[in-house]
Amino acid sequence: MPHNPFIFSPTQFIRIFVIVNITTYISANAYLNTRSGTNQPPSRPENTLQNPVPSLTTMAPKNKGENTKKAAGNARKAEAAAAKQAQAERAKDQQESEKWEQGAKDASKKQAAAAKAAELAAKKAERDALLAEEEKNQPSKPKGAGKKTAEKKNVGRPLDLGQLDDGPSGKDGKMKAISASGIDNALDALSLTTGSANDLKLDRHPERRYAAAYKAYEERRLPEVKTEHPGLRRNQQIELIRKEFEKSEDNPFNQQGNVRYDASKEELADVRRQQREGIEKRLADK
Repeated sequence: MPHNPFIFSPTQFIRIFVIVNITTYISANAYLNTRSGTNQPPSRPENTLQNPVPSLTTMAPKNKGENTKKAAGNARKAEAAAAKQAQAERAKDQQESEKWEQGAKDASKKQAAAAKAAELAAKKAERDALLAEEEKNQPSKPKGAGKKTAEKKNVGRPLDLGQLDDGPSGKDGKMKAISASGIDNALDALSLTTGSANDLKLDRHPERRYAAAYKAYEERRLPEVKTEHPGLRRNQQIELIRKEFEKSEDNPFNQQGNVRYDASKEELADVRRQQREGIEKRLADK
């Protein structure tokens, strides 16, 4: 705050007050002495003062403006520190939430892969059980059968499903006989003879089954590759298995019935027709 020369400080006011009193006292005393005719020397002003002069070193009160500015600065600093601390806590909470979310996604992916692997294992076990039941119901071979009979691939009479159709098929109007000896072939034959063309399953998203199918294929082939190629490192064995899987029938992309996710009804019907013709040709060649 700038100094105003027209405003007296407390110290200056005290000094002026003392000087005025002393001057008044001296003037009055001289006037009285002149009237009384006595030539007594005037008493010293300091001896007549009963109350000592206040100390001239009294400190002026502190400037309140400076305290206000300091308090405002401290408040701003405290507010900035609190905002910084809150921002750090929010960043920490966000990182923790992202970690939890990533962990949940990884867990869900692992659970989905495990579920797919379990589904494939259950289907394989079901097929093995059906195959074992079929072999059990087949008539036993005679003990004196030759090697040629033992080496036959199809045991027993093949399944003739051509009689299941009530109507004629083929150009000549005769019944077309379909021979199926395995479980998978028998199921395909049943789908041709008893079902419609729409019963053939089409896969719009084979990529969803790719990871689980490759994992099952790798687990099955890795011990065999280790035996076949003991000199290869593990990453080389994995690369060899991956190349085999790209051409394998276990690859969902190599299986029949794959269509685009946005395929039209005409395209779906054409794919079902091609799939049906492929199954008929495969079963007719057996």
